[in-house]
Amino acid sequence: MILAARLRRFSGTLLVAAMLMWPAVASRAQSLSTLTEIGKSGAPGLAMRLMDRSQPDAGSDPGAWFEWERERIALLVQYRQWQRGLERLDAAPAGLPPAVQRWVATQRAWIRLALGDAPGARRDLRRLLWQNPTVDAVQQRAWRQLVVRSYLVEKDFADAVTAMRRYQQDYRDEQPAWRLLQARVLLSAERAGPVEALLEGVTTPEAEALRLLGSLRAGAAQPSKVFDNARQRAEGAKAPREKARYWAIAVHAAQTLDSSARIALALDQGIRYAAALDRSDNLFALDPSRLWAAYQRFGRLVGNNVQLLVGNDLAWLEEAEKSLPLAPVRARALLSVVAFDSGSAEIRAIAHGRIADLLAAERGGFFVLKELYLDTARFPEIVDVPAPVRYRLADFALSRSDIELATRIMSTLDTAPAGADVFDWQLRRARILTMGGRSEPATQALLGLLDRGDQLSAAALDRLLQVVFDLQAVGAHQEVVRVLERVLALQITPEQRREVLFWRADSWRVLERYTEAAQDFMRSAMLIDPRAADPWGQTARYNAAESLSKAGLVDDAKRIYRALLRTTDDEDRRGVLRMRLQQLLLGDAAGDNVGRD
Repeated sequence: MILAARLRRFSGTLLVAAMLMWPAVASRAQSLSTLTEIGKSGAPGLAMRLMDRSQPDAGSDPGAWFEWERERIALLVQYRQWQRGLERLDAAPAGLPPAVQRWVATQRAWIRLALGDAPGARRDLRRLLWQNPTVDAVQQRAWRQLVVRSYLVEKDFADAVTAMRRYQQDYRDEQPAWRLLQARVLLSAERAGPVEALLEGVTTPEAEALRLLGSLRAGAAQPSKVFDNARQRAEGAKAPREKARYWAIAVHAAQTLDSSARIALALDQGIRYAAALDRSDNLFALDPSRLWAAYQRFGRLVGNNVQLLVGNDLAWLEEAEKSLPLAPVRARALLSVVAFDSGSAEIRAIAHGRIADLLAAERGGFFVLKELYLDTARFPEIVDVPAPVRYRLADFALSRSDIELATRIMSTLDTAPAGADVFDWQLRRARILTMGGRSEPATQALLGLLDRGDQLSAAALDRLLQVVFDLQAVGAHQEVVRVLERVLALQITPEQRREVLFWRADSWRVLERYTEAAQDFMRSAMLIDPRAADPWGQTARYNAAESLSKAGLVDDAKRIYRALLRTTDDEDRRGVLRMRLQQLLLGDAAGDNVGRD
């Protein structure tokens, strides 16, 4: 039972170890290509750990180092791990070739812009421009364009226009990428008139979105038609970035119309795709904090139209349910009014929970849920988020393998949600807390389950012990001993008891409590049959001898090794036992037979 599960885990560890070693054997070019694909396929952490094993040294082979570093930074950018990318670039070794140094500084400027650090990016760019006056014009133009972009990130639109004009005077650039950036500057500075002519002939998806926004800003198209056009394009687009842009345009059109229903709809839908936009893309920004206000304004308008009385919470909740399934945004709008305005904390929690349920049932709705409750000023801390929503957010974090977020949420919850199996939920909570480095609350969760007095089935105990193994894996051995002590107090089978004793001995050994480890290993070996010579008994006795020798009880250890030699026929095992005996005998001859306890 437990041993089989532990062996499966051990096999998995061997597989990972093999994966960590193979790049050293394969050719570096093949390794880099394969690792890049691993990273792009959803395992960037594994890819970069493997890169650490095989990346050439910058001092001896700077060209090869740069090839690997370029792929590493590309992965960090792909997964928006901006801070890690910046730290990596800041730690670039000295003495790199000038071209590589320029690449490092340029990437650093890009990442600073992604982090919103426009002044820092300009410092890097100005240094590049001053120190490299003879670099080719293509590179000079790229740096100058980043300077223009930095002013957009900073929302300094006047300086952005000035930098744009100086650039154009110097280069007379007509390339599509520059024309797109010019259009962004003009739209940001509320100078939409020239945008249509500027983008003539540019047919990229970004250009199409900029044209539509320009037609709205210039008053060349009716806001209602722009809204309908943007909504249609957003619903028909496949790329998340395109969807986000068009929903953002729909928000702008709805605001021009002062339509609370349209504003709520466009924000509700657009925030689902907002993560696809760069943080520096202010032109198409979708602010989740505005969605709460949009919901409530729309909800109050609906309530007024259907003559709902303020304070009659049940009527508002009933009206919200009537809106489903055809008008889910209308339902959320009505619920938001109750969620914030009800005089009853219980009713407020119910309304928040229903909002969470509705969003969780829709494609992309979890992203809206996260933004509304974790990234707006309405809920400064996670503990301020209503409990029904936190349960949903924990599910979202787990679905995204975001253990850090799941741990933060689970550490604020200590009871299972209504209708959930308490044992299953607390077990999952303990595992999440363990993986997130919160071993003490994880231990308390396990002890709470054991203190309920329920008789655990073999399957339930096996699952609980899997979490104990997780605690062992993160080094929480003192906590493991506490939990297994409580398990041993239960009415469990002899087979279960000997296994639990073995794993507790394992933790005693790591804690250097060798006397306790030896005792538990011996109890495990002798529990079913004091003279058992089966593989389990032999393994437990061998481990007991190891612990006895470290506890200074060398004579006891030698006796057990000799007994094992008499009962085992396996030559490999016999060789190991003879070696251990010889080591102990040599220790005796040197007078060094004192261990630690």
